[in-house]
Amino acid sequence: MCDECHLHTNEDNEGARSIEYLAGAGSKVLMMSGTPMQNSVSDLGSIFKLIAPDIFPDPDLGGVYDLSPGPSLKVNQKKLTDAMSPYIDRILAKGIIIERK
Repeated sequence: MCDECHLHTNEDNEGARSIEYLAGAGSKVLMMSGTPMQNSVSDLGSIFKLIAPDIFPDPDLGGVYDLSPGPSLKVNQKKLTDAMSPYIDRILAKGIIIERK
């Protein structure tokens, strides 16, 4: 389990290498972030590379999902969304019930 996983998206970072090692050693991986994409789609791609490297081998998502402008952009965005959706659970703050005593 890794909280604030967006802080470890740089593959040259020692923390990122440690998380990659632990993710590969475990049978299940849980990555949590309130800001999964800070600068570019490669931030998100780096997180998904840790979660499912066989599906997302390239942090830029370019080799598998061409996101460059052009006629196939919408089709590729849909493919990427479909591939990521089993791994994402988005919880909004307004959806959290706070119990007060």
